[in-house]
Amino acid sequence: MRRQSTHSAEPSPADADDRVVQIKGTRLTKREQEIVAALMRGCANKQIAQELGVSDQTVKNQLTTLFRKLGVAGRLDLVTTAWRDRRK
Repeated sequence: MRRQSTHSAEPSPADADDRVVQIKGTRLTKREQEIVAALMRGCANKQIAQELGVSDQTVKNQLTTLFRKLGVAGRLDLVTTAWRDRRK
């Protein structure tokens, strides 16, 4: 059974400010953008899962895919890279 998402369809102004559309020249999907924004706010996997209405394991899988896609070592490297690219 799929959980009901508590994440609103429209991003709040704070979410919009954190939205990163591409990192290292690689365009991100909407879901990847949501995950990166949550990481940049300091959210843990469990918090991200609750926000997106998915399981903790789904978040872990999506993070692993993001790390490989962007060639980063982990969440700190991803957030650091996202902040750097956001300021360009």
